[in-house]
Amino acid sequence: MKRVILTLLLCVVLLGGAGIPALAEGPSHQPFRYPYLQLPSSAFIEALDKSGVKGATGHIMMIGSIGSIEFREMRQSLLYFKNIGIRKVDITLHSEGGSPFAAFAMVQLLRKYQRIHGFKVRIMGFGEVASAACILLQGASPGERILMDGSIFMMHDLQIVKFSFGLIFESVSDQAQEVDRTKFVQRKYWEMFAGPMGKTVEEVNLMFKDELWMTPQRAVEIGLADKVIPTPLVPITTKEYPDEE
Repeated sequence: MKRVILTLLLCVVLLGGAGIPALAEGPSHQPFRYPYLQLPSSAFIEALDKSGVKGATGHIMMIGSIGSIEFREMRQSLLYFKNIGIRKVDITLHSEGGSPFAAFAMVQLLRKYQRIHGFKVRIMGFGEVASAACILLQGASPGERILMDGSIFMMHDLQIVKFSFGLIFESVSDQAQEVDRTKFVQRKYWEMFAGPMGKTVEEVNLMFKDELWMTPQRAVEIGLADKVIPTPLVPITTKEYPDEE
């Protein structure tokens, strides 16, 4: 009797799990189909013609602070685009900055999708592109780091935010270890920009030791962006109505 019950339970487990697809992500000739995977509100798809996904562009809106939630939504959007066959992605960037660690993670994620899945990623900076947003801009495909004319670009030295409620007791060795960790992260921070700028880490550190605001043209000159495009001014046709009094 026990053997029969165990057999029935095993069948229920196997049959119940058969309809649940495994959340896998990797190179494949066929896109994965996940009925429960949806685009977050920060992303949408623009169909350019009647050729379906071949003529479609996936859009991601990166507006505001950069953090873990934004990283999660970007991953969800990229996975959705990959599953339905979209390989061209435009990211609209307007951000005052945020977590450098989240920005590093986004760059790694974008480069992974470019290298493994053949994505072409264009990042367009509007308005303010500052602090951690400058890191995120480096995740675009070669030649696709774009700033709109009239936008503002800002870089500064690494800043660590610390919250404290009450008294904190630290030994001298604790403080020394914290300084070592901060210097390690700071070096990784500047290594991100040293390559594109054609400079050493030490030169980049000196250049941005103080907060530096610049025009998009200046950002292109020093190698942190690829090109500046004029802000399009679209004429709006209006219909005049006679005054009715």
